[in-house]
Amino acid sequence: MSVPCTLLVLVTAVGVAVQKCRKDIKLYYTSLSRWYPRCPKARAVIIEHMWATKEQMEFLERFLPEYRGCMFNRNYGPVLKKVWREFFEHWPECSIILAQVPADQGLTEEQESLLKVAVIKRRKQIMSWYQWQTVVDVP
Repeated sequence: MSVPCTLLVLVTAVGVAVQKCRKDIKLYYTSLSRWYPRCPKARAVIIEHMWATKEQMEFLERFLPEYRGCMFNRNYGPVLKKVWREFFEHWPECSIILAQVPADQGLTEEQESLLKVAVIKRRKQIMSWYQWQTVVDVP
């Protein structure tokens, strides 16, 4: 009988220690400011997710009502194509990815493939941003 009782006490003690450790870790790795947590890894993740400037966010927010209007029939293509076209007119990905290449010089195949990957990534970021802006919380 003493073995199960000792085991129960041990399991309970471990459970309490784990809960305390989780609380301590949470307090350590977070702070009052959600943009500047104490943890360097968390800070790096947040900075990585800040892919757009304030001006670009304001631009994206202009199309948010139009995007929400498409939620009923789930046909976001026309709105996203319009956003992508205007976004890349204002902020060409070529000027970011291939800034060192003169505008009058042609691109190599490798540079074109880099640019294509960057454009696809940016389109996915924009699409994901709109999806997160329209998430409906169900209580």
